This record gives sequence, C-alpha cells and structure tokens, in this order.
Amino acid sequence: MWAQASYDTIPTTVAAAEMSPHVHRLIVTNRTGADLYVNVRQADGTLLRPPTAAEAIHAERARPLPVAEADGWLARQQDVVLQFVATDQVTATTHEGLAIAITDARTIIPMSSSAGGQRLLDAQAIQSGLSQVLQWAHEGPHLQRPVLLVPDSVLHTRLLRPGGQTDPRPTELRTELGRRAALNPTVRTAEDAIRTSAQTLAELRRGGLTPNNQIDVTGQTAAARDAAAQITPAAPSHATRSPAQASFSKPLKPSPPPRGSGPPPGPGTPPPGPQIGRGPKGL
Repeated sequence: MWAQASYDTIPTTVAAAEMSPHVHRLIVTNRTGADLYVNVRQADGTLLRPPTAAEAIHAERARPLPVAEADGWLARQQDVVLQFVATDQVTATTHEGLAIAITDARTIIPMSSSAGGQRLLDAQAIQSGLSQVLQWAHEGPHLQRPVLLVPDSVLHTRLLRPGGQTDPRPTELRTELGRRAALNPTVRTAEDAIRTSAQTLAELRRGGLTPNNQIDVTGQTAAARDAAAQITPAAPSHATRSPAQASFSKPLKPSPPPRGSGPPPGPGTPPPGPQIGRGPKGL
C-alpha cells in the first residue's frame, strides 16, 4: 500500500521541508491550484510566519466538499473504475489506487446529493457493484463472474441452453433477473454500465487482444473518457504546481512522485495510483 503510505506521510514530509534551512519558500495549494498556505525564509534565516504547513494540509483535507463537487467526484470515480476495467489496466499497482477511491466514496457520499434516504442506498449499491467488478478484474477475468456482472442476455441464454439443457442454478439466475427488473432507473443504469465494462474485459481477454489494439467499446461518451483522464493531474510545471511545493537552495536527489502526480494514463501505461480530484484526500 505504498500509495496510501505516501499520502499519509505528506504532512510530516512538508513539515520537515518547512523547517529545513535549504527551503526558501514553501507553498501548499489545493487541486485547483489556489494557494492555501505560503511561507518564506527571510535573509536572516527565520521564517516569515510560524511553520504551520502541515496544519494547512490537514485543514484542507478535512474540509467538506460542496454538494456539486461531491456529485462530480462520484461520477468521475465511476467512469474511471469502469474505464480501467474495460481496457484491462487493473494491475497490482493501479488496483491499489482504485480500491482507495472506492473506500473514499464512503466519505464522499454523505457530502453529495445522495446523502440520505433511497438515494443513499442507491449510491451504496453502486459502490458495491464497482467493488465487485474491480475485484474480479484484479483477480483475473478467467474466473467465473459474480452473477451481478453477467449481462441480462447471457443470463437468459443460460436459463435455456441449446438442446434444452438448463443452467444448474436456475433459481439464482431468475432471482437476479427479478432483482434487476425491480431496480430504479439510476441504479439500473449504473449496474448496466458495470456489466458492460466487465463484458468488454471478458471479450478482450478471450480474444487475446490488448488495450493497444482494441478500440474503446465501453459505450462511454467522450466526456466520460475525458473525466477518466482526469484521474491523475498533470505533472507540475511552471504553470501547475503540486499541492506542496518548495524551492531549495541546491538540488536534491529525485524522490518518488507523490500520489496523484504524473501524466494522465495512456493505453498500456497505467499510472501508479489513481487519484480522482480533491476529496477528503485531496492533498
């Protein structure tokens, strides 16, 4: 769980950097690039203000999201998980980051428009489906799929196979079809997207194709694929700074990139740890 460990140690690392005499300026920003905290080491070696960069990070992480931002986070999270599954990019490394995003959803949902009543139950059901498809993709699509991940058409085919041979689990399959028929449109649409992603991966693996020669057949819109690309912010540049940025008096040895840095994922080159916007773990 290096991604989680890296995330957890950011405040301590930033606090140490702020106290180093080699650091002349330290800036903490949020995901939009807005400065949350700036401290400067003056000519006499003292800091312009008391060193509280770590506290600024903790405060931003604890800040509740506005409803619209929480809803957007959940929508992007769903798109990203399904895109990684459908393109066979759930690896040992990316699985960790995607699983963290599903865990983070438990914190985000109460901040969203799905905070109570039936909508809360719907949001929790969707996350359960995402967790199942992610785990199945991680363990290996050659394994039998949970019934939740099997398309309706396949269930109907299994109920009556050629020659009159029926599936040995007819009761389970009929029960699942009945459950789906009773779902409200929100959950049904989300579950159908989950099943489409799982089916795409199954067909990709069965055909021996790879993301490099397989077209995108997940059925997602261009906007959804753009949202998936936002899973990792662009690498810091002159115009884009990382959430905690310090300037040093002399070069330091390169260190592993913080969680959430690096280029957007490309086919066949999944990022080391997905990050979806600024949630409770936004810095």
